[in-house]
Amino acid sequence: MIFKDTNSLQRLLLFIFGMTILSIILLTLLAYLQARTEQENRQMASLGNQQIILVQSLVRSMVQAEASQRAFFLSGEEIYREEVQDTVSKLGDEMAKLEQLDASMPSTPVNHIPRLLILINKRIGQLESKLAMPYEKGLEAVKQSLISQEGKQMMDDLRDIAEQINQDERRFIAERAAMAEHNAEQMIHLLLGAAILNLLLLTMAYRVVHKATGRNAQLMDEVNNKTAEIASINEFSSNLQSCSTVTEAHELFRHYMQRLFPECSGALYIMRSSRNLLHLATNWNDGNVVFEEAMEPRDCWALRRGKTHEVKDIEHELSCGHLNQDDRASLCVPLISQSETIGMLHLRLDDKKLLPEVRERSDALIHHISAALSGIFLREALREHSIRDPMTQLFNRRYLEESIAREQVRARRMESQFTVVMTDIDHFKSFNDTYGHQAGDAVIKAFASHLQTHVRGEDVICRYGGEEFLILLVGATHEQGLERAEILRQLTTNLEVNISGTNLPTITASWGVATFPVHGESWEGIISTADAALYLSKRNGRNRVSSATDLNKPTEKQAQSIEQDEDKPSE
Repeated sequence: MIFKDTNSLQRLLLFIFGMTILSIILLTLLAYLQARTEQENRQMASLGNQQIILVQSLVRSMVQAEASQRAFFLSGEEIYREEVQDTVSKLGDEMAKLEQLDASMPSTPVNHIPRLLILINKRIGQLESKLAMPYEKGLEAVKQSLISQEGKQMMDDLRDIAEQINQDERRFIAERAAMAEHNAEQMIHLLLGAAILNLLLLTMAYRVVHKATGRNAQLMDEVNNKTAEIASINEFSSNLQSCSTVTEAHELFRHYMQRLFPECSGALYIMRSSRNLLHLATNWNDGNVVFEEAMEPRDCWALRRGKTHEVKDIEHELSCGHLNQDDRASLCVPLISQSETIGMLHLRLDDKKLLPEVRERSDALIHHISAALSGIFLREALREHSIRDPMTQLFNRRYLEESIAREQVRARRMESQFTVVMTDIDHFKSFNDTYGHQAGDAVIKAFASHLQTHVRGEDVICRYGGEEFLILLVGATHEQGLERAEILRQLTTNLEVNISGTNLPTITASWGVATFPVHGESWEGIISTADAALYLSKRNGRNRVSSATDLNKPTEKQAQSIEQDEDKPSE
């Protein structure tokens, strides 16, 4: 097929695609109408079946009611009267369902349902009227009814009407089924014809498009792939720079590297602050590849040389020690920021022919990774410095205020509690005065480590100031806080601190416990109350735990004074 110009090609393509779209629209419309008809047929068939079942159930229930009535008047047993009443109640429910179902059915020239319901109501009225009579009169009325065959005639009419309803509904269902089958046959023929037409149109369009654009297809694919790759790299870089923690960055790194390097197994190594070891931060597509959990910088030629190192043949090329004799092609790319190595990207792949393409992709990405990770490390380090006490590495008051304010909001929302424990090392000044400030620092560090060891991971410990510490027990009741404080107090006496070969005296601490919202409605008030309870422990002799509820009670010294006053004889 020869086209004189581009316009003729465009006109032909527009005509072909126009016809195809028109065919699809018509086919979709017809399919929708067919589906609607089929749904209506199924719905009507379902309603018809329900109607047949209800009619049969009504007839059976009516027979059961008559049988129970006869049994009652023959035996006089009250249970048969109850059976009649239960059956009549059931009949009422089923009649209501049938009437509701009949209202939802399409109208017909002859509808037997109202007549059936009238007969049933009439028969129910007869049954109930006889049951309402005294026993002897009711029995006589039943005998007369049997002699006159009034009930039999009415039940025969009921059965005839029920049978007529069943026949009408079965005929209605059969008609719907035949209509559905006819419509399905028409739809099949239509689909077959439309499929053949669309196939011819699409085949023609394919030949035209293939002939006109075949030369540019490969180039367009390469451009699109490159564009998508660049977009993914930019998206990765932007999201990586938005990460607030190293852990979050590792998870994001794993996600994007699986997208950018689907043909590779890979790992990210991060340099420790000691500069003598790299640890495995994350890995992806590992399969049967084994990555070292930790490695020294000298085990990788890329880290030694400060530039990318690739290996295609491990037997004839300079290979890294961390490859563990893996004969796959590998690529090690150092992560360098401001002339400092912060980590290494390691890739392995089975198809060695793809190595140049993978290297090109990694070269385009590595600068983004290095800059983003360096920024994250710096932000995390600054944050750690801003919320940590330099001596004990516990949280400081700034972090505590953020945490306890957040915990207060959570406790109010969840209607829960949290407990604050204030503690202070007893006679701390004597350590400094007797053994020097180095000993005082050692005591503080040992006590801080002791607290960290014996609280839960979700609890917050901070150095509140000097030798005073605060523990935020998340979700703990007051009783739990007192119990934990007592355990910590007892364990504190077991601490051993040695300075220059000299064992320091036994360390003890005083403790104060207050709980939100039991002892205050604000976190500032809770801390103040816990601090007051701490100083109550100090006044009562130190090395003890005091509750905020003890603040209104007299101290031990005051109690002793009161007892002495009471023991004095009155003048």
